[in-house]
This record gives sequence, structure tokens and C-alpha cells, in this order.
Amino acid sequence: MAALPFPCASNCPRSFSSARELHIHQDACDLYKNAQALQDRLAILSEDPLELRKRKRRRRDPSTAQMSAGPSAPPNFEPQDVEMAPPSPPPPIPSPPPPPTPPPEVSASGRPVRTRRKTWKLLQQLPEPVPEPVVASPPPEPESPGSPSPPAWAWESIRTKINSFGLFREYASTPTYNPDELLTLDELADIPGGARANTATVPSNLTPFEPETDNTPSPSSTPPETINPIAPFRNWSISALMNWQWTGSTTKSVTEFERIVDVMKNPEFSKEDIMDFDVKRETAQFDAHLEAGTSTVRDGWRTASVDIQVPDGQKHASDADIAVFSVPGLFYRPIVEVIKAAIRDVGDRCFHYTPFKHFWQPTRDGPPQRVYDEIYSSEAMVEAHTALQNQPREPGCTLERVVLALMWWSDSTHLASFGDAALWPLYLFFGNQSSWLRLKPRSNLCHHLPDNFHDFFKDLTGHAPSGDVLTHCRRELMHAIWRLLLDDEFLAAYEHGIVIECQDGVFRRFYPRIFTYSADYPEKVLLATIRNLGKAPCPRCYIKKEDIPDLGTVRDENKRKNLARTDEHMHNGVLTRIRNWIYRAGRSVKSKTFDFWLLAHSWTPTSNAFSDRLSKFGFDPFKMLVPDFMHEFELGVFKAWFMHLLRILHAHGDNAIQNLNQRFRWVPTFGRSTVRRFTQNTSGLKKMAAWNYQCILVCLLPVVEGLLPDAHNDEILDVVFSLAEWHTLGKLKMHTDTSLGWLRTATKELGRMLRRFQRVVCPYYDTRELPSEQAARGRRQAKKASQGKGKAPMVVRTSAKKKEYSMETYKMHGLGDYVPAIPWVGTTNSWSTQPGELEHRRVKAYYARTNKNQADDPATKASDFLPKLQEHLLSRLDHPDWTGDGNEFTSAQRYRLQFKNNRIYMHKILRVNYTTYDVRLGQDILNPRTHSDVMSLPPDDNSSHPFSYAQVLGIFHADVVNTAPESKTKTLQPMDFLWVRRYRLDSSWRAGFKRKRLCRLEFLPESDPQAFGFLNPDEVIRGSHLIPAFAHGRTEHLLTSDSIGRLPREGLTEDEDWRYYYVNFFVDRDMCMRYKGGGVGHYRVEIPEEEDVPSAERDDNDDERDDNGAETQASASAPASTTPLPNPVSLARPDSPSSTNSSSSNPSRAGSDKADSEEDSEEDPEPEEDDLQSGDEDEEDFGPEDGDGDFEDEVEEGYAPL
Repeated sequence: MAALPFPCASNCPRSFSSARELHIHQDACDLYKNAQALQDRLAILSEDPLELRKRKRRRRDPSTAQMSAGPSAPPNFEPQDVEMAPPSPPPPIPSPPPPPTPPPEVSASGRPVRTRRKTWKLLQQLPEPVPEPVVASPPPEPESPGSPSPPAWAWESIRTKINSFGLFREYASTPTYNPDELLTLDELADIPGGARANTATVPSNLTPFEPETDNTPSPSSTPPETINPIAPFRNWSISALMNWQWTGSTTKSVTEFERIVDVMKNPEFSKEDIMDFDVKRETAQFDAHLEAGTSTVRDGWRTASVDIQVPDGQKHASDADIAVFSVPGLFYRPIVEVIKAAIRDVGDRCFHYTPFKHFWQPTRDGPPQRVYDEIYSSEAMVEAHTALQNQPREPGCTLERVVLALMWWSDSTHLASFGDAALWPLYLFFGNQSSWLRLKPRSNLCHHLPDNFHDFFKDLTGHAPSGDVLTHCRRELMHAIWRLLLDDEFLAAYEHGIVIECQDGVFRRFYPRIFTYSADYPEKVLLATIRNLGKAPCPRCYIKKEDIPDLGTVRDENKRKNLARTDEHMHNGVLTRIRNWIYRAGRSVKSKTFDFWLLAHSWTPTSNAFSDRLSKFGFDPFKMLVPDFMHEFELGVFKAWFMHLLRILHAHGDNAIQNLNQRFRWVPTFGRSTVRRFTQNTSGLKKMAAWNYQCILVCLLPVVEGLLPDAHNDEILDVVFSLAEWHTLGKLKMHTDTSLGWLRTATKELGRMLRRFQRVVCPYYDTRELPSEQAARGRRQAKKASQGKGKAPMVVRTSAKKKEYSMETYKMHGLGDYVPAIPWVGTTNSWSTQPGELEHRRVKAYYARTNKNQADDPATKASDFLPKLQEHLLSRLDHPDWTGDGNEFTSAQRYRLQFKNNRIYMHKILRVNYTTYDVRLGQDILNPRTHSDVMSLPPDDNSSHPFSYAQVLGIFHADVVNTAPESKTKTLQPMDFLWVRRYRLDSSWRAGFKRKRLCRLEFLPESDPQAFGFLNPDEVIRGSHLIPAFAHGRTEHLLTSDSIGRLPREGLTEDEDWRYYYVNFFVDRDMCMRYKGGGVGHYRVEIPEEEDVPSAERDDNDDERDDNGAETQASASAPASTTPLPNPVSLARPDSPSSTNSSSSNPSRAGSDKADSEEDSEEDPEPEEDDLQSGDEDEEDFGPEDGDGDFEDEVEEGYAPL
């Protein structure tokens, strides 16, 4: 081959085709740098010493430097105002002729060579573990005389250097400690099982059998060396056995068995010491030792009783006469003690003491964008820090003042599969820590109304407590416990701070501030002291339930801002008067008289503990109640919509439900646990958690396609795409101003699509209860009947009730609060209820302790397989850091490539590391058996799609050497390569985010020379999740029968392929950001601009609710009964591609508007004998909060754990 025109250096063998490539190489070439340094030293030695000293003097003398820059003005020159004629324009400079177009470069084989680029492995960057040092900003300009004096403290805007991802920070002041400096690359990785230290562990004094350490010895204390390490046990053997019993895993596995074997191997273990060992007796003795107060084990737990006033319906002269019920057995830790333990022990090593604003500058010349991720870089933290620095200091204190962000989470959980053992834990997280390293639970409490409350009330009044009284007492108990936690010590710390010595040896004054409280809706209403599902169901604003369907409109946004909740009813005396009427005058807690003051805003006659204790500090108890993504969307909005889709499929019939279940079983898995294998009966919704519904959502679009007639198929697909897009954007762990704008648009679009679905699709189907809903309702009715007198049947016979889709739910309303909440308190992963749900495992663990030669195969035929492999490997040997051409070498050159022992070696898996959108390190594990689809950059820069796709058939490596005389390397080189079958984009299909359709692929036919080939593993961006387009059926015409180039897949025979595949944009958040762009950690891949949807395919006026709040009449009325429609496509194997009823291009989405339908209220008919059903387990009760049925003015607020 001809030598390239740009060589590096005489001692470096590399040469390049352009000066830009040469400069890039020389920046990292040690040979070039050494040669340049040697040349500089030789030049200095050969230079005249006198001339060298003159040059140095000129550099040091500023006046000389000024003269060299040009003539200067005389010393006493003063400028005069002289009118000067405008300068004449310079003569035009003739533009040089354009350079002639160079002839295309031709390879040795005579074919033009495509433009090469670097491999993906070199293009993407690794996360940076250590930030750049802080650069002080220039001092502010002095203010003009007469201006008001500046405040005592101001945000100094000290910025860091911009790193390689374009990220930088803006601090309020120079930070005294930066925990990110301690992070390593392993700690920036999201690879499960990786060996990386977790700096956010539970302090040692919170674990059993760890003695308390005191850094300030006391003369009266026992010296540490004299403490008995086995106390309170009699000998080492019993101590080791008890330690094994009460630590480690709750399920004793092989690892646990090895632990006990190690105990027995220890020379200190003695068989005689355990002859009379009794685990129950030793446990009781240990408990007594802890309770005695002499133990060196410190955990800070206390036991207390909580008193609540009981409304007995009688008159009382004073508060002292009101009946009081004492709730014993409350286990808690004081908040101040929790804070001290967390900071003093190990927690603060990853604390951010100084908040900052996070920015991203995607281009060199463009403006920076704000980045929203963690609490300590949120607007709430900036505001709290500013307010703290502007308040007066404590007398004589010059310590650094730090805002300590408290994040609360609570929810009830059952401890056993059978029985009613329950726990209501309260967890405390610290927002000063990264969400990746956030501390584990710090405080637990359990509170419920004991069973003897009914007996107490009956003895007091002569009758059992009503539901209203029980509900009221539960609210009172909740806030009585919070008054206990918000004690005087916490209030003093809130106002004056706590001085604590940190891990770096510096004393700081910490001021606790409550930022978030994460809870599900039933607990939010208890905390907000509002009625459950009342007229104003939101705990953050006064919006009416009939206005909830306006989601995404301007009117809805304005109402959220203007109707924010306040606690004015607690401070204007209204609540005090109502409580006096209840407790002193004996009025009922549900008296209609109170509705005048309470009903419109859904208030309850309960005094809010947060408002009582913290209102004097300006604390807003409603602003802390952040949205709950898991319960409100995955288990709320989407679950309710998916259930109604199942009802529609049931009403449509024609095996639609069976086809849906079968398609779900054929969906391939992805990642370690991103998309798992679906159950045999997905539509049964048995024992599903939030992640099950997430998997259903991200895979639903190809599954549901074609199950309904074309008149409604497109409407359903539009809704599914909108739901998946909103779900992905809502769960991003790093937002920018751009992505936040996407979420705002997605919210508006989702509200519009759901209103259209309710208006256009739903009236055409007579939707009734699912079989599981019907059976569950029967069991509930039987349970109610069994509570009365006489014998009741196990299941009450019922008939399926009519069900209609409802948007008037609080969970629907909650979707509009995410856009303002993310800038305020960070992304949803920081305050989601999911971490708390995972923490239930801890308390449940504590509770558990108490109880796989074809010469004619087109994929491997000898005339194609080996030449392609040789071409691929030679191309990589010739330019290892650049992409290969594929048609670059002659047959003689390929013959020079030798394989060691004529062997290639097969591997089972390929691990692909990649940098995520939020600058973390991720990993995909690929294998031909299950996860075989990959994505890479397209070979042509002018491609209409940003990526190309292939199916990995094999993972190989070989030891090769190029024996050609012009070869750069003469030694054996290990080469990894992938044998792939390539996909191509279906050019007839219009897809993208604007059209709300996924991109569609198909395999290249075997007649295409590019159908099979080889891929450099360094070119793989990451794995891709491709779902078969089930509605388009199968084909046998792409590949010869029995080819090993066809991987076995579920739902296909040995001779079949799916006709098309869909690219799942939404399989995870990182994948979605690669197709939308804007990922901070991603290499900039140009995303082609999408075309606007033609007006013929879009109805811009299809929404009956406009932004001004006006409602337009529907253009057509819904039929009174279900209209027969064509059957959907079945899953029978087609004889030809035309046997499916879906075309290769998008059909029109135009649809007529339908009037709103009202839900018919019908009574349950008399049950028949054949309607009796039984079930082994209770089904979930779906009510208005799940999109079924209407709201009631008041629904009883209590739920089982209370």
C-alpha cells in the first residue's frame, strides 16, 4: 500500500491521511513527544547564550512586551473630540478559486474507500471520578456611591473547570470538603457484582455485638482493653454460635453453612462449652442484658406510649375531662441522636456540605444548561443554604454552617404471608449524600391502633366505635407520634443547629431541614390532614376532582400554582373551634355543620403536627409531600389504563386476550433484569409488582399491535407510545433544561391522548369487570356478610359489572407535578418510594429471624465466510483505531493472513461497557442464545438513522499474523471479532417520536452480500432490545432452511424468521436518551431531524379541552351499543406476508370525536348458582384511585395496618 502523506516522527512508524488525524495522534504519542523534547534541547545548546539572555529579558520586561505589540501614545496624551471622515471601504479581495475536487481514494482491490472514523470504543469517554479543581471567579465590580449596602452574604458563583463531558459546577463559596474527590471508577459504575467499596454503610454502632467507642476517655470508664469481648455470654463458643444465629443471611445458604464450619474449626471452639447450650435461654439473657442499661452496645432506641384524645360524643367542661387512650409500645430513636450518629460515625465522608448549581455546556459556543440530579444541587437546597447564611450567627460561633437535608419515607408492610403481623417503619435518608451512596434506614417506628381500642371505647361509651371515630383516631395517632419525634431537642437544632465533629476533623454546625416526605396516597392524606378521595383530593393543592382530566393544559398548570394548599385554617381559629365542638360539646366528627368550613377543601378536624411545631420557622408541610412515581404511575395511571385495555380486548373477543398472552411469552429478555421473561398468563395480573408493570409498558407496543381493528389500533398505539415516553422521561436520573422541556411536552401530550382514548375508543366497547375483578368482588362481599349474624357463603355470587375508564383520579393529577418538582428537589430517584420499599427487606429479615458441517449454508459457505473474515481482520490490523472498509484488500493480500494452528476460538458471552447518559459506567452482557442483538454506528455518515443493528451469531477470537512485506506488525496478534447477521431499516415505515411509532427493522435476505459479516467488538455501542412485530407474522424466504445463521427463538420453527422487528426505544432510560439525544455522558451522535406529521394523519383539534378551559362539542355521537368491527389479525402462521391485516406504512389516524359517556349505575343482579367462584388468594380492590368508578365525597381513610 502507498504510504500516507502525514507521518508522525522519524522514530514513530505511524502515518495518517490528514493533518487533523496526525495532530490527534501526536497529542498522545510518547515517541513524538520525546523527539520534540530532544530537538528543543539541541536547539537551546546550539543557540548563542547572549541572544538567549536577551529573549528571556524581553519576556520578563512588560514595557518591552508593550513596545513589541505596536507603538503607544505619548505619556501626557489626552484624546480630543475630533470629527473624522468615515474611512473608505477597503478594496474587495478576490476570492480564491475553489480547490479542485480530489479523485476518490481507491483501495488495492479497485473499489473506492469509504471515509473512516474512529471505533466507538475510542469515541465514547469513561466517567471522570475526580472533578477539576475550583477556579475562583473574578471579583465583583465595585458598586456606585449611593447604592444600598449589599447583604451580609451573597452567592459568590465560584465555578469549576469544564470537564470533558461539558459539566461544571457553580458553588456559593469555596467548598471546604468535596466527597467526589474520593470516588473511583468502580464507584461510578452501575455494574452489579462489581468490587467497589460502599462508603455509605450503616454505622458500626447500629449493628449487633459492636461495642461503643468513645474518643474522649473518662477516668471512671473501663479501659477498652479490659472490656469482655464475649459478654454477656459465658464462653467464646456460645458467643460465636449466637453471633452466627443473629447475623448474616436470614436464609442459611452454603455461605452461611461455611460460616458455622469456620466457627467449629476455630481453636477456641470447645464442644464441652455448648453441652447445655439453649438458644432461647441465651437470647433471653442477651435481651435482658441490653435492657439493663449496663451494656456497651449502643443503638439509641427508646420505648414510649402515645396518648390521644377520644371523641366519645359526650360534653366535657375542660380538656382534662376528655377521655384519653394510651397506645403503648412505640419504638423510636430521637431524630437528633440519629443525625449525630450518622455524621459522627461514617456517614459524612460522602456528605456535600456546600451546595452548588450543576451546569452542562453541550457545545463550546452554546449557552450552558442547568442540570438537575441530586438534592444537594437542587433549587430547594440553594434556597435553604442562602436563607441560612443570611440569618444571624450564633453568638461567638464562626463555624461553617451546613444545611442537613432530611428526606423521610414511610409505608406499612406485612411481615408474614399469613396472619396480620404488620410493621409501619419510618426511614430517614440524608439529601447531602449522593443518591448512589445514600444511607440506609436510620429510624424505624411502628404505630397502630391496638385491638383493645374497641374494648376501651365500648367500656367508655357502651357501644363499639363507628368507622368515623376509628378514622379520626388513626389521624390523631399519626400526628401524635410526629409530635413526639419533633421534640424540643429537634426544634432547638432546627433553630440553632448542632455542632458535630466531622470525619475530616473539622467542627461544623448542622441545621436540619425537612425537604421531602415520600409516601403513598393513603398516608399522604393522613400527613396533610385531608379527606381521602374528597372533593379536593390533592394534598398539595385545592384542585377539584372534576378538573383533574385537564392534565397538561395551561389551565391546569395555572391552577396548580394559584391553588396551592396552605394551613390557614389552623391559624385563623377555625380548627380550634371545630375541635372544641367535638371534644367539649360532644358533636360527631362527621357533623354536617363542619362541612361549611372543611368540605370544600377536604380538610379534616385534625391538627397537623408539622404545622404546629414548625410553622414558626416558615415550614410548608404540604410542599414536602413529593409525588410518588411508583404508586402514582406504574401502579396507578398505567395499571388502570392497562386493565381497561384488557377489558376492551375481552369485549372485542376473537382470542385477543389469548394472543396477547402468547405474544408476551415470545418477547425476548434484555439485560440482567431490565426485561424479564413474562408469565404464561400476563393478563391475569397475578402477584405483580411495579417492575412487572414497567416491563409490560416498555414491551406493550409490538404486543398489542393489530389485536384491535384498524379504526382503534392506531389510537391504542398512540397512547402506549405516549405512556412509555412519559415513563422514561419521568424516571431519568439526570435532567437538563432540554429534557425537562421534553417532559413538559410529554405531559401535555399524554393528557391529550388519554382524553382522546376515553372519548373515541372507550364508547365503542361494552367493557365489564375482568374475571379476576368479579371474583375479588364476590369474596369481598362474602367477607362483609360473614361479619354479620348467621352463616355466610365463602363467595357471593356476582355478575360482571359495567366498567368505564375514568381520568378523575388523584394519581392522574399527580403526573402534572413532576415538572416543577424535579428542579426543586432533584430527580425522582432521589425521593421515589421505591428505596423505602426495598428497605422493607431489612425489617422483614429481622422478623424472619424470629420465626445450549454445512457447506451449502449461505451463512458459512466457503466462498464468503473466510474472505470476509480475512478482510475484516486485515483492515483492523492495518488501522486498529479506525473502522474497517470491507472491500480493501486483494485476494493475494488476504492470503498473507495466517491463523495460528488454523483455529478460531468461540466464547459464550461478551461484556460491553458503556457510559450512560448520567455519566455512570454501565455494562451489557451479550450472548447468542438470549441477548444477541447489538447496535453500532452506521457505516455511512449520511444515513437516515443514527444506528445500525446486527444479531450476534458467534463470539470468537483468533491469533493472527500478517506476513505481507508491507505489514506493520510481524508478530501474532490476538483479535476478537463477532460473527453477525445484519438488519436493515424498513424504509417504507415512518417512525419516530413525532409519529409515536418505533423504528422497524428486517433481516437482510441471504442474496444480499452484506447479510452476514463480522463486527469489531469495539464498534458495539451496547445491546439492543428488538421485539418481533407480531402483527406482521413470520416468513421463510429470508434464509435457507436449517441454516446455522438463524438462531432459535421462541414462537418460530427452524425455518422461520419474524418478518419485522421493532427497536424498543424505551427499554431503559439510557436507551431512550440515545434516540432523543441530549445525554450528558453520551458521545454526540447526530440525530436526524424528524419530519412533521402530515396534517392528513393528525387532527390538531382532537382535544375537547383547550388551554382556555372551553369544551367543544363532539362531532359525532357514540353508538348506543357495541358496533361489530372487523376481527384483528390472528397469530396463525401466514402462508404469505399479505395474510396479515397490517400494511407496511402507517394508516391514517383520523378519527371522529365522540361524546362523553356517563357510567351507568347498576345494582348487582340476583346471583345464580353457576356464578359461584372461589379463589385461593384475595384480588386487589380496584377503586376510583385506579381509574375505576367514581369518587365519593368521603372514603374511609383507614387501611389494614392501621
